[in-house]
Amino acid sequence: MNKTSTYILILLGFLTKNLTAQNTGTDSSTKLTDSLTNYSVVQFDSIFISLKETNQYDKMLPFAKAALSKAEQQYGIQDTVYAKMLYQLGYAFDYNDNFEKGLKYYNKAADLQKSIIPQSVSYTNSLNSLASLYSYIGEYEKALQLFSQIKNINERVQGKNHPDYTKTLNNIALQYSYIGEYEKAVILLQEAKSIEEKILKKNHPDYTTTLNNLAYVYEHMEKYKLALPLLIQVINIDKETLGEEHPDYATSLLNISYLHQRMGKYELALPLILKAEKITELTKGKNTKDYTLVINNLAALHSKMLNFELALPLLLQALSIEEEI
Repeated sequence: MNKTSTYILILLGFLTKNLTAQNTGTDSSTKLTDSLTNYSVVQFDSIFISLKETNQYDKMLPFAKAALSKAEQQYGIQDTVYAKMLYQLGYAFDYNDNFEKGLKYYNKAADLQKSIIPQSVSYTNSLNSLASLYSYIGEYEKALQLFSQIKNINERVQGKNHPDYTKTLNNIALQYSYIGEYEKAVILLQEAKSIEEKILKKNHPDYTTTLNNLAYVYEHMEKYKLALPLLIQVINIDKETLGEEHPDYATSLLNISYLHQRMGKYELALPLILKAEKITELTKGKNTKDYTLVINNLAALHSKMLNFELALPLLLQALSIEEEI
């Protein structure tokens, strides 16, 4: 039996028990957790990965909790496997919007990994998740400290000419931009761009991310003439590598449209956002958050151009879609 078949059989068994518990009025989460004692840590890890890859975050918690308990039984609380299960439980809480517990278990995982495998990818992954969550909840100074720590580890272990190092430079730069220290952000992003031009192909996603981030910072510094060539470079790369009917190409169109709007060039912004609307409708469909985002922004642009008779139907359409989804 292959690995995929194993996933399906295990998950079917779990879901059957879950439905039985619901039908008998028993607390399904407790019942499901209690039923997992016969499975190994390896099986739990496989299930967790499967749920993660299919974005089934709401189903993660029972498995992550049971996996941590099983890891403690099998390996003890000073083992790398136990640290990994701490991380996975933190991830499960994080992606179910329980940020307090997410931070708690990410911290526990990072502390344990620091004591036993301080230069490992697992340790930097835990730090990265912890930093990303701090950033998400607006604690940028804490995120900055952790990303800086990751940068130092990456530099020691992998050297500067490595994608992990440039990704961390991007993360640090974004934290600086969030707290208004744009000059520091620019220096880091220019360093990342310079390294990526040596070690990556120009159509690599990491490189276009750096270009977008640098344009974002320049835009907030009101250095529009520096931001625009970067965004044009990104859209040309997207057009060549992804084609003109790809969601990322639509996003690039929107980014240039927003920049033109900030510059007051509404007549240049309008055809770009209209094209993005068509692509988003084609690739995502109308009854999606992505589509409502585009038409809300189109309505805002029409309002700036004093085309209120065009703006109002779009706002009503967006409202109707949001109520349905």
